[in-house]
Amino acid sequence: MTTTAPPPFAPKQTQEPGWWRRNRGWLLAVPLAIAVFVIGSASRLHEFWWAAGPHEQVASGRLGEVIAVEINGAPRFDEPPKQFQLALTALEDDAAWIDSFTEEPVVPPDGVRAVAARLDFADAEPTDLASCTVALLDADGNRYLVDDGNTDHIYQCVPEEVSELLGDQETGDDVRLPASWSTAPVFLVPEDARITTLQLYWETALPEYVELELPH
Repeated sequence: MTTTAPPPFAPKQTQEPGWWRRNRGWLLAVPLAIAVFVIGSASRLHEFWWAAGPHEQVASGRLGEVIAVEINGAPRFDEPPKQFQLALTALEDDAAWIDSFTEEPVVPPDGVRAVAARLDFADAEPTDLASCTVALLDADGNRYLVDDGNTDHIYQCVPEEVSELLGDQETGDDVRLPASWSTAPVFLVPEDARITTLQLYWETALPEYVELELPH
């Protein structure tokens, strides 16, 4: 009798899983990781945006109205709160724009006018109010700042004569600082700009600011 030998043993063929199957767990986690990153980045961006500009109004008033203001100081600079009274008494056209280098009046270019914002400060400490920023906003939301080339750039909230007293105080001289004074920073704005709002703030105290409305 003839017998037939069984065929040689053939191992079961297996196929190595593809790259997508081997890494599907990680791939499923990628969208979640991206979402977490985007949310965290957006939160940090919003926090930076919020703290880098005037976004928290702490006092408001209208033209001619005297208002009481308190703005928090900056703890990292050991600054006390800024407490004072403020009034926007006028917004005057045809103001004198003085060049900070030549100290001579400059005629604005065609299509531009110079306006002065007259501000009265009272019950104030000049040391606390130095280095402020005053901005004008028009009906279209455009913002105007005092030009760096204007002498008013460094005297927006504390006038030059009071700033000189602060310098004397720093050198040890016995000087008496006033508790009230006025400033009139000058802005260059388009001829047809309709100014509606004045904002006042300090870079070290952002996002807090004061807003004063002008008649529409």
